Amino acid sequence: MTGEQILKRFLSYMLPLTAWRVPVSLCRGQARSSGRPVTLLTAGHDRVTGYIAQHLFDGDPVIEPVARVPLWKLPKLLDRLQPSVDLTVVGIDRLSAQLVFDKSYLTSPAWIASWMPVPKDIRDLVRASSRLEGDLRVVRKHKFERLLSRSEADFDIFYDRFYAPYISKRHGSLTHLRPRWSLRRQFRLGQILWVCRNGEIQAGDIIQVKNRTLHRIALGVADGRLDLLQERALAAIYVHTTQYAQEVGCSAIFLGASRPSLHDGVFCYKRKWGAVVCEHPEVNYKMLLRWTHLEGPVTDFLSHTSIIHHDQDELSALWAYPQNTPLTAERLQTEIRAIKTPGLRRLRILLPDEPPPEFVCPPDVELINLRTLSETGPEFLRAGG
Repeated sequence: MTGEQILKRFLSYMLPLTAWRVPVSLCRGQARSSGRPVTLLTAGHDRVTGYIAQHLFDGDPVIEPVARVPLWKLPKLLDRLQPSVDLTVVGIDRLSAQLVFDKSYLTSPAWIASWMPVPKDIRDLVRASSRLEGDLRVVRKHKFERLLSRSEADFDIFYDRFYAPYISKRHGSLTHLRPRWSLRRQFRLGQILWVCRNGEIQAGDIIQVKNRTLHRIALGVADGRLDLLQERALAAIYVHTTQYAQEVGCSAIFLGASRPSLHDGVFCYKRKWGAVVCEHPEVNYKMLLRWTHLEGPVTDFLSHTSIIHHDQDELSALWAYPQNTPLTAERLQTEIRAIKTPGLRRLRILLPDEPPPEFVCPPDVELINLRTLSETGPEFLRAGG
């Protein structure tokens, strides 16, 4: 951790004092996958709990505020309401999560980070991930060029015309823009890497180089135009940051934050480029999940939104095999290959039945028969070791 990150971690111990009264709400709506009624109990930071609500419900749920309670009274209130809901999510600072909540919750970092090794040759990426072949072909075809800038005027253009509109359109109601002063400070320790096509700047990335690692700080696309992503402007950023990392002798690229799910769109794109999961040193919030009945709405949710969670000082992931997908050895192998990510201690998969007898399970994958756990909460994960 850098000195600045250590200071932020120290200041995080003050967070319980700034939010000692916690809002609690009931959210009701239709489940995104099944269309059946589902109820979510939320408490705490809405940018953390909102991610679960966004992926659990089909459309906007009906929200019923319950109370604002002192932090030390929150667990007892949630215990009382838990039997009447399908899923509970708490967004809370990490110190409060440790001191106030017991181990009946599945605990995740509110955001995870990832990094990728710098290949000796950009073509090595295609050999490792065939899904990149089309991206690299288009980047070469469109002849994206790279520009580097340390201009203060360029920083303001980047913030106003690239970063802010792109992040706002990409994340919608869950958007959190880094303050201009904070991002400017990061820029002054690095530079902007622009990618251009036909003389037009289409995307930019604030980058820093520290200890043989290239850190990608903030990404922006011209005027927030998401159509430029289809034209591979983002792929061009990855290609040129990788090539620049090679030129300056870096061995790794820090890819920044994404939500704690193997199915998160931002993380999926990073995984395509060889991302390795790791904890984010600047994230001071936790996401706590709890349920009483695993089978039903919770399993449906986990089938499209796997959860990366803490597991014996490491990170593991929990995913439910989709109920409407044929459970064959070939299909199971394909699904695992699609989401399995380096950096995880274990990938646990909830199966609707016994695994196919001919399936050979990888050593870092654990298959769990859902029928044996239908009436249980997150505690089964600890029992499994």
